[in-house]
Amino acid sequence: EMEMDGIGFFDTFQTVLSSTPFMPVPGNHDVERDATTFELFTNYESRFAMPQTRPAIKLSGTNSTPKESALGWYGTYNYGNSFFSYSAGFVTFIHLNSYTNSTPGSPQYKFVSHTLQNIDRSITPWVIVTAHCPFYSPYKLHKKEAQVLMTKQSLEPLFVEFRVNVVFSGHVHAYSRSKHVSMGKVDYNRTSPLYILNGDAGKNPLIVQEASKKILQDAFNASNDAFDGENYPFDSFDPENNAFLVMDVLNATYIRLKRVLSTESKKGQIWEDVYLFNQ
Repeated sequence: EMEMDGIGFFDTFQTVLSSTPFMPVPGNHDVERDATTFELFTNYESRFAMPQTRPAIKLSGTNSTPKESALGWYGTYNYGNSFFSYSAGFVTFIHLNSYTNSTPGSPQYKFVSHTLQNIDRSITPWVIVTAHCPFYSPYKLHKKEAQVLMTKQSLEPLFVEFRVNVVFSGHVHAYSRSKHVSMGKVDYNRTSPLYILNGDAGKNPLIVQEASKKILQDAFNASNDAFDGENYPFDSFDPENNAFLVMDVLNATYIRLKRVLSTESKKGQIWEDVYLFNQ
C-alpha cells in the first residue's frame, strides 16, 4: 500500500522493484483522493501496469476507509489494476480489490466467478488469491470493517466451490496461517482454502514491541469467540516479529512456504517452514 503520493514507497524499494516482478493489490492507503483531480486510487492505477481485462473505471467513493462500521464503504474502482489474474508455472494467481463492490452481479464478482470457472486445473493445479483484507484472522483489528464483511460474504462461497488453494492477505500488521476453512468451520477434507495473513511489513520496526503488545492482547480476546475446540481454525500466528514469506511451488502437489524473520536481532532466522498439500 502507498502513502499518499507513493514516492516514499518507490524510493525505499527501488533496488528490488527494478529487477523483480511486482504484482500488487490495492490497500486502504491507496484509496486516498488525488489532490488535483479528487479521483480515488489515482496513484495506484497510474503507477502500475497489470494484465488488465479492460481499462479502469473509478468513479466515486468516500476518502479512505471506514473503521469498525456497518455503514459500509461505497466506491467504484473496477478493472484496470483493481482486479486481474495471470498464470505462472503451476499457479493461476487472482488479485482482488477489497475496496470495491464484490456483491453478486458486480464486475469484480463476475470476474472472480468467470475466472474460477475457466481455469484448467490440469495446467495450473494451484489457484492462489491475494486481497488486502483478510477473511480469517485471530486478531481483533479490522475484523468488522464493512469491506471485510462484504467481500467475505460474497466471495468465500466461490473460493470454496472452485477449490481455491490459498488466500493471502495483509491489512493486519501480523502473521497467521489457518487450517483449511469453509464458511467458518474447519474443513478436515482439506479441499477449502488456507488463509495466510502476511501483514508484518506494515509494522514500524522502531515501535514493534509496543504495537505487538496490543495486537497480542487482541489475539486472545473475543475475536475468537466463534471458534472453539476442534473448530479453532489457526495453525500458527505471530504478532510480534517482522518477517517475509518465501513461496516455492515445487510441483502440482506441494508448495514449500518459509517465513523468514527480518527483525534486527533475529534477521534471517526461519520462523516457520511448512509444506502445503494440494488435495
